[in-house]
Amino acid sequence: MKKVFNFLILGTFVSATLFVFSCNKNEIKQEVDFKTISSQEFYQVVDKVFSKLNIVVNPVREQKNDVNRGGDEPVIPCEPLFTVPEPGVTCISNMVSHTIVLPASGSRPACSYMNLKYKLTICYNPTPPVGSSYYTFHFSDFEAFPGLCPEFITWYNGLSNIDKAIEHDKWELDAFIIEEQLVVKKILSDAGMFNCYQFNTASSILYKNICYIRCLITVPVWPGFKVQNTYCGSQCCQRTTAYCLNASGILVYKPPVYQTVGVGCNSLPICPEGGLPLGPGTCGVSCGE
Repeated sequence: MKKVFNFLILGTFVSATLFVFSCNKNEIKQEVDFKTISSQEFYQVVDKVFSKLNIVVNPVREQKNDVNRGGDEPVIPCEPLFTVPEPGVTCISNMVSHTIVLPASGSRPACSYMNLKYKLTICYNPTPPVGSSYYTFHFSDFEAFPGLCPEFITWYNGLSNIDKAIEHDKWELDAFIIEEQLVVKKILSDAGMFNCYQFNTASSILYKNICYIRCLITVPVWPGFKVQNTYCGSQCCQRTTAYCLNASGILVYKPPVYQTVGVGCNSLPICPEGGLPLGPGTCGVSCGE
């Protein structure tokens, strides 16, 4: 039976920390308070935000068919292929490393050093057509793994193999939502984009390959193991969220929309030698709620 990849909006700790509000008619003011910026100013805004947030970036210089990270199994791409942007659209692509604090949730302890890795492409269109956004954030190849968080690791080690996979999916999504809202809010704020009038300020898309199982592999360094995905297809789940920043500087969002792209998972994955399969052992997770 497939696990369910639950794209759930985080609870009150995200709202309290980032001042994020869900969208309803009473919360969206009819204001138009924003400015268009040049391509050069867009680059400067992105660089400034990454610097403020201590985000480490490496530019993506070419589009490849797969990504190989430090000897890990190649990641089957699940993202749009950006070649030449449309006329007037400026895009910046980076491989990103960032460490965040992941709050406690239920029985899961907090982790003050949750290490994130992902690809982020941010596009800016000063004159978007109807149905499009000024800013589009494309997140893909997202990973979240704990650093020096002893209590978190102890909790993880006490889980069953099935629960290890379930909880990993949960904390990775929780970490993504924190990072997504943090980056979107700072970019819009520094760009002076305070506008919830037509709710076309920004859209953020998470692209996730859902044809995989997680494998637990022993390593000689802290925390003594790593978790590696073994892939068995290229079906993609896209989670799209519309955002805007109102005149009070509050990030407002609409409920995310989910879309599955590509054919279903096609094989039974096998972990690398010595690797322990986590979860039910079948290929794939479900897209959406």
